[in-house]
Amino acid sequence: MSGIDLTELNEAQRTIAATLDAPLFVQAGAGSGKTFTLTRRVAWALSPGSGADGKPFLDDLSQVLVITFTNAAAREIKERVRSVLRQAGMHEAALAVDSAWISTIHGMCQRILKRNALELGLDPNFGVCDTHLQMQLLDVAIERAVRAARKEASRDSLVTRAFEELEYTGVVARVQALVNLAHAANDGFDSLRICRPGEKGGIAAAMTDLTMAYEALASVKKLSAAASEAVTSSLEALRAFEELPPSSRTPARATVALGACKLPRSSKAIAELHAEAKAALAHAKAMAALEGAAELAPVLLNLARRTEECYRELKRAKALLDNDDLITLALDAVRNEPVVQRRYAGRFRLVMVDEFQDTDAKQLELISLLAGGVGVGGPGRCVGAPRSLRSLRFASRPTATAGPTPTPPA
Repeated sequence: MSGIDLTELNEAQRTIAATLDAPLFVQAGAGSGKTFTLTRRVAWALSPGSGADGKPFLDDLSQVLVITFTNAAAREIKERVRSVLRQAGMHEAALAVDSAWISTIHGMCQRILKRNALELGLDPNFGVCDTHLQMQLLDVAIERAVRAARKEASRDSLVTRAFEELEYTGVVARVQALVNLAHAANDGFDSLRICRPGEKGGIAAAMTDLTMAYEALASVKKLSAAASEAVTSSLEALRAFEELPPSSRTPARATVALGACKLPRSSKAIAELHAEAKAALAHAKAMAALEGAAELAPVLLNLARRTEECYRELKRAKALLDNDDLITLALDAVRNEPVVQRRYAGRFRLVMVDEFQDTDAKQLELISLLAGGVGVGGPGRCVGAPRSLRSLRFASRPTATAGPTPTPPA
């Protein structure tokens, strides 16, 4: 069996590619050679001498799990791994690239659920709804839930009051904000708490978090002119709210400030900060909606839960799962289903996560379980690429860190 020669790599790249038995983090910017090094690491793990007694560290490519942020990135990594393996004379391994576990985390979850559909009580032919279809189904679910509640209003004075004070469109807007917030939270609706005006953790705290998120965006040096204008105008509105006396920081004032907030278009340079700002904006809007109608909050939360039930029924009728379903069901299967646990226990010996800073808590737990259940990917099995100190909170027990690697040789 042939193998790859690592002498073409610089010192930092060789350290990354040859480290297969210890935790490793790689922090490097765009164009610094992360993908180049990642592909050489896969090839080295399959090469004689990478493991004990002169043997390969891996038996075959099926023991590798690579998680990417986009489908395009997954395709690129597959092609580059295939090319490297062919150049190294590992033609049999190159033929296995198409079936390799190199995909987005949602693609990985879909594969796990398809493989174990019958044991999990799923339709093996389930489809995955894209963002556009998901929004359509949510719109239908909200409309059905709110219309049903409106018909029942005569039997519940609080529901009647909600429609009188907020009107139909106001109820719909607040329910939609709560559903979106529940989808973004780790514990779903259990994460939502009704805060009274002025209570700690309410709209004031949410607005402070949002201001910090926009300030982080403003600190990025290479913002486009349009992005800079959006962030600057938003910060002006948010800082004006922060300067108000505490008694004047009402949900109504917050709603006005939130209406002036604009999210810049996301780009690779601000992807992480954009996601944080987007989540903070959704949270602030939801908190403003709840506090702004504090006495009506239980009605709105109940409507949001009914909307979620209707949304699930719509998906079930069409045999569809959304991206959140994929993560949740795959995590539950790997964590709790004995048959699935046996199939994946110890399967992956080399786990690498590109754009690691975009991994949330549920995804992190799932990846950890697939890699052995010890920390982030088990001992020595996870390569991430955190871009900021804040992202490092996702790291469990890093014991080796490689800094930015120079641009690889052509």
